[in-house]
Amino acid sequence: MLKMCDGDKEKINGYIIFESSKQKDEAACQVVEKYMEDLSEGIADAVNIFRPEVILLGGGISKQGDYLTMIEGASAPSFGLTKQTIFFIMETVVSS
Repeated sequence: MLKMCDGDKEKINGYIIFESSKQKDEAACQVVEKYMEDLSEGIADAVNIFRPEVILLGGGISKQGDYLTMIEGASAPSFGLTKQTIFFIMETVVSS
């Protein structure tokens, strides 16, 4: 991870963490796993409270493809998420 940000911890961001995780950086993998668990729990809370038909995820996380399947992975059933929950992944488009 530090190599990708030239050794400056202040430059670490979500993109660097996900990219480092893809390169099997142990610390980055742990951060991504914890993040996805927390995201799964947060989504499950929203589903259980509001019963939405669709959940939209935007921004950088929406570009992480395979990592989003972790939401439906091992931790999801314990938070009440199932295949019946509808997920629509959307990339945020910002016009300048």
